[in-house]
Amino acid sequence: MEIYTLQMGKWRRAKELGIEFIDTTWRNGNPAFSPIKEIVHGIKYSGLSQEEYTRRYNEILDQKQIDHQEEWDRVVRLERVVVACMCRAGVFCHRHNLKDRLIAYATSQGLPATDMGELI
Repeated sequence: MEIYTLQMGKWRRAKELGIEFIDTTWRNGNPAFSPIKEIVHGIKYSGLSQEEYTRRYNEILDQKQIDHQEEWDRVVRLERVVVACMCRAGVFCHRHNLKDRLIAYATSQGLPATDMGELI
């Protein structure tokens, strides 16, 4: 799997290249990978630290990996995938954490996984 990150507003780029696009926003995103509203609003509006956000999102992902194992298995077997959310490139964002988690999961399953960075 080649895995990219992308800002939602640039979704057409993934479509042009034929890369599977996964929305990971809390509101409309794929439930196997999306954070919850409370932590997203916490970091945006209530002073939740990046460290606390990451810790809580990792706990959420631990459970989502169990609850949505078929989707995790499907995604890590794709040739190319992009995980996207609303955050601008170059800022703290859960999509980078998710990308790392998917790479780790693919590797644990004996599958190749390459971080392709931000899709531009």
